[in-house]
Formats: sequence, C-alpha cells, structure tokens
Amino acid sequence: MRIGKLLLYTFIRRILVLVERKKLAKEYSLPEDDLSWEQVDPDLKKWICAACAVNRQVFHMDVHELGGFVPGSRLGKFVIRDMMMLAWDIYSRRDLIETIQDMIDDKLAWQLLRVLQLAGSGYVAGYLTLRESLNVSIVAGQRLQKVTRSWEGLANAYARDYANYMDCESGGEDRRKAFQKLRNAKDTPYTVPFDMALVKSW
Repeated sequence: MRIGKLLLYTFIRRILVLVERKKLAKEYSLPEDDLSWEQVDPDLKKWICAACAVNRQVFHMDVHELGGFVPGSRLGKFVIRDMMMLAWDIYSRRDLIETIQDMIDDKLAWQLLRVLQLAGSGYVAGYLTLRESLNVSIVAGQRLQKVTRSWEGLANAYARDYANYMDCESGGEDRRKAFQKLRNAKDTPYTVPFDMALVKSW
C-alpha cells in the first residue's frame, strides 16, 4: 500500500514539474542554427566522441556519434530526455543550460567530462543546437586538456572519480573495463591525439 502511494506521489510530482517547466520553456526556446556537420572538422567530432566514449559504452550507446545516437534519432531523444530527468533532474533546455553553467568552471576532470557528456546529450535531446553543443564541448575540452594529458589518464580519472563521488566502486570498475575494451577495439574511438587543438572550423 505504501509503495503504491509512493509511486503515485512520484508520478504526480513528475507531471506537475513537467507542466511548470513547460511554462518556463518559452523563455529558453531553441534558437535557429544553420550549422551542419559538413562545416565541422571531422577530427573535432572524433575527439568529443572519444572523450565521452567510456560513458556511452557503459550505457550501450554509439561511441562514434555525438550524444551516443545518430542525429535526429527519435529514440535517442526519448531515451536521453528520460535519463536527464531521472539522473540530473533536468526537464528542459533551461535546466540543462543552468546545470552546464554551474559546472563549466570546475577544474576536476570528472566534472568537465560530465559537461562534455551533457553537451552531446543536450543536442540529441533537442535542448541545444549543434552550434551550442560544440561551443560548450570545445570550452570543456580545452579545460580538460589542462588537467589530464592522455586518453588513458582521462579514463583513469573518470573511473576513479566516478567511484569516489558516486560511492560506487563497481561503477568505477565498469568504466575501467569499458576503456580497455574500447582501446583494443578494431574501431577504437581513440584515433585522434588527446592533445589536438580544439578550435572552431565554422
């Protein structure tokens, strides 16, 4: 009986939050963006995807696509929005932007990598334009290059900090194994140098 009431309360709360966030969403409507992938340096996309590859691998997403899904994927949009609600309490473009702004100045590899992950996920979810997602990714990526020096160093820092901050050693181990699997894969995402220049090509 108590479980039933708790589930009902949770469901009603989510509905009310969604209604309220929908009212606020107009303040943060998605701007027009004419940037296409043809204008973006392919190596920049590869670098961003490589940085987020361990996370995408753990969640069985496409490690070679920004945000883990092909552009325009309706399934991806649904999955990512649901994950953002459950894991981040992000219900709108406004929530996502505020979350990124709160984290972007951090100097921990763990937090900067999560900004990169959110930027890609935000694009898939339809909360960020491609231009916005890449702009955030470049800034976070440049800062990430200052706090660690290699793909292996990034993976180790991510696994360690995940285990510490999430109090989940098994989660950290899953990420270490994911990196080893990706590094040895025939289609490894780590084909671009970690220290490559991250710049706009548009």
